[in-house]
Amino acid sequence: MRAQRLLPSGALAWPDSGRLVSTAPGEQYAPAIAADGDGGAIVAWEDSHAGRADIRAARLSVAGELLWGPAGQPVCVGPGDQFAPTVTSDGLGGAFFTWTDAAAPARGAILSARPVVTAGLPVFLDMTTTPRRAHLRWRVGSAATPTVSIERREPPADWSEAAGLHANVDSLFEYEESGLTPGSVIEYRLAVQTSEGPLYLPVQTARIPAPPPFALRFARYVASGDALQLHFTLPADAPVSVEVMDVAGRRVRRVGLATAEAGEHDVRVPGLGLASGWYFVRLHQGRDVRGSRLVVVR
Repeated sequence: MRAQRLLPSGALAWPDSGRLVSTAPGEQYAPAIAADGDGGAIVAWEDSHAGRADIRAARLSVAGELLWGPAGQPVCVGPGDQFAPTVTSDGLGGAFFTWTDAAAPARGAILSARPVVTAGLPVFLDMTTTPRRAHLRWRVGSAATPTVSIERREPPADWSEAAGLHANVDSLFEYEESGLTPGSVIEYRLAVQTSEGPLYLPVQTARIPAPPPFALRFARYVASGDALQLHFTLPADAPVSVEVMDVAGRRVRRVGLATAEAGEHDVRVPGLGLASGWYFVRLHQGRDVRGSRLVVVR
C-alpha cells in the first residue's frame, strides 16, 4: 500500500511511485487517511498479515517518512475480524480511530473473495474429510521451498502449531489429522517463515461430517479379475468382513477387509472363483449385518 502528497501547485511532493505505508507481508485494504496537524498524515487500514483482518495505522511525516515503524502500529488485533476503519486527527500528532468489529458474514465473504497475491507462496489445492479425519494439500509456490508449519484451532480456541511441513516428491505440502470428533469444526492455516516473521496464508475450515449409517449400497460381479465390487458406508472404525452364500445358505467365501474407517468406501475383492449363478453377499461389522443379492455370469 502506498501514499502520495500533492503540493498546492499539483506537483508531486514524494517520488513518482509514492511512499510505502506498510512493508509488512500479506495484504492491506480499505485505507483511511487524516492529516496529523504537522504537515504529515495518519493512515489506517485493514491488515491481513496475521491471517485475519486487523486494524493497523501508520504516520507519515511531511517528507513521507514512516514514523511508527515499517509495519505501522496495531490499532486493534483482537479476536475475529475488524473492518472499515476511519481515522480523525486529534490535533496533537495522534488520531482517533473507529472500525467495524466482528463483521457480518456477508462482509467476511467479500474479504475472502478479494484477490490474493500468491507468487512464490504455497497454493491451497484441496481438502478431504471423513467422520474422523481431515487431509489437506498445498502446492509449493516456487523453486525455493519455504520453511512452513501448519497451525490449527477449534474456534473459539487460540491457534497452536500442529506440525512442521516438508514438501514431498510431488512438490506438495500435505497434512492429515485423524481421531477427530464427528460434527466438529477445525480451522487450519499455513505459517510461512519470512525475514519479518510468519506470514499466514488463508484459513481453511474443515467440517468433520457425522458418520453415515451402516449400509451395503450395492454388490456386483466384475468378470475382469473375477472380482466382487462393493460400495458401502460405515458408521464407526471397526473391522469389516464380507461373506458370500449360495442359494442353499452355504458360505462359499469369507474375506476380511482392510478398510475399517468410518465413511464411504468402494472395495474390490478379486479372485472369487465362483461358478455362474445366484448368490447372497453379507457385510459384517460387529453385530451388524447388511445383505445384497449377487449374480455371477461367466
